[in-house]
Amino acid sequence: MFICTLPEDCFYEIFKHVSKDDTKTLYNCLLVNRFLCRLIIPILYKDPFSAVNDLKQNYCLIRIYLSCLDEIEKDYLQQNSIEILEDSIPLFDYAKYLEKFTDLTLPIECWLIYQLGNLNEDLVYLEYNDYINQLDRKKHLLLQKILFHLFLRKMKNCKELIINSKLFDESFCNLYLFKKNSSNYINLSSLNLIITKKDLNDSKEGLLYDIISIITKNCFNIKDLKITFFSYLNSNILKNSINELIQNQENLNNIHLINPNFFSCDVNRIIDSKRNTLNSINFTNSIHNINHETFEVISNCKNLERLEFNNCRGLTYRNSKILLKSSLKLKELILHNNGKINLFDLSLIRRLGNNLINLSIDQISYVSLRIISRHCFNLKILKIVLSTNRNMPFNSYQYFKIMKIEQLTIYYQHNLLLDDHILKILAENLPDTLYSFTIEKKFSNSLFTFLNNNYNCITPIGLNNFLINCRVNLINLNLDFYLKNNLLEKILVHVKKKKSLKYLGIRSCSFWLGNDEYGNQLLNEIKENGVEIITIKNSDLLLRE
Repeated sequence: MFICTLPEDCFYEIFKHVSKDDTKTLYNCLLVNRFLCRLIIPILYKDPFSAVNDLKQNYCLIRIYLSCLDEIEKDYLQQNSIEILEDSIPLFDYAKYLEKFTDLTLPIECWLIYQLGNLNEDLVYLEYNDYINQLDRKKHLLLQKILFHLFLRKMKNCKELIINSKLFDESFCNLYLFKKNSSNYINLSSLNLIITKKDLNDSKEGLLYDIISIITKNCFNIKDLKITFFSYLNSNILKNSINELIQNQENLNNIHLINPNFFSCDVNRIIDSKRNTLNSINFTNSIHNINHETFEVISNCKNLERLEFNNCRGLTYRNSKILLKSSLKLKELILHNNGKINLFDLSLIRRLGNNLINLSIDQISYVSLRIISRHCFNLKILKIVLSTNRNMPFNSYQYFKIMKIEQLTIYYQHNLLLDDHILKILAENLPDTLYSFTIEKKFSNSLFTFLNNNYNCITPIGLNNFLINCRVNLINLNLDFYLKNNLLEKILVHVKKKKSLKYLGIRSCSFWLGNDEYGNQLLNEIKENGVEIITIKNSDLLLRE
């Protein structure tokens, strides 16, 4: 069949359904000829930042987008002593294909680091914090502003948008820009508002209200809304703008409020107004807002399936009784860093356990494991902070064996080395239904601290104890830390012996291995035994402020 015998739309539909994680296949296809190249480029550049996972790839993406700047934007950078290499004119207008505008902090850091000179990427990883300290933070912010302006100007079908108050620049952002491109946001489904009072003078505050107003008037199908306040902003205009934005959404499914203490809106009223459509509610860093009334309105959200409290107060046994009396059928419950709330979480798990599919808690104990095993009959995913305190005697682990979970995640904290003996006992008590096991890092300020300290949360002996005594045939093994060769050796032995593992998730270890031939040999041998290695993305870096 000649390639031109199929209509163009057919080819587009075929390539559109290639997994977004399989960018290699798409890249290979676009090299076939100009026809396929023209079809595939818009697909690749819908959400390009989600597909990259190293410094150089991020650098290349930023370089591509900087080549799409107009003369006004280039002049603005030059006036602020930011030099851009004059590459050839881009073959495509890449910016217009972007559909998901994400946090560009890490990609811009990568671009700035590469501007320092011809760098060895392995060395950059190992001394990342040193390189970051050399960067001009003012230039970093200016680049964020100019790319924000570029995407607002160019995007034709924006579906996910982050609006950060620090990125407004009144010298070239104006109401005309937003109005002119208002039709580009009619398909917006996810909105993330990040607002800090110190970033808003009178003119910038006006720009913020303008864009919220335009989104309100043009977007009616936002399903995911995330609002973050970093300082208290007592503004009736902002309060009314956000209220109107929320009320205009016909099918708001997920709402995530971070630092709602700084939020002048009536949070309870907002949730109550969307009680018929909300299926996910997330409170983060809430000290004062959660009260008796909050749980009353939550209990009235008849379609609620997911509830998360992270670093919140007000989670009392008295308030839990409101949820216990409700008709809620939660499928996912997440409780982390909320103080001592044993009476709150245990009563909820006992009452709602039969419907729970996903449970994540940090206060694990003998009692909680027993309740989970006896009441959560349909639980598939369990995530816990493994404890070595006296509330978790060794006989507690027997309750894992009678669960029916399929995926188990053990969180570790920055100062915790997972006990070798505990890992052995855990391996001996894993349930027959389990096929995926993950060790994941929890709430760390900087991943690179551990690189400089040659830190791993698990010893070779500990990993060996776990793998040798693992009573189930794992299909997925995810280790959310940087593996050295001594750990890769243990994994290779397990892979050859068990022959069940299909996927190994690890942090990018190029900077550990670098040109280490033995390390690369170990990885290749693991692959030759039928295991696909999945790189866990460095999402922690995206939280950098």
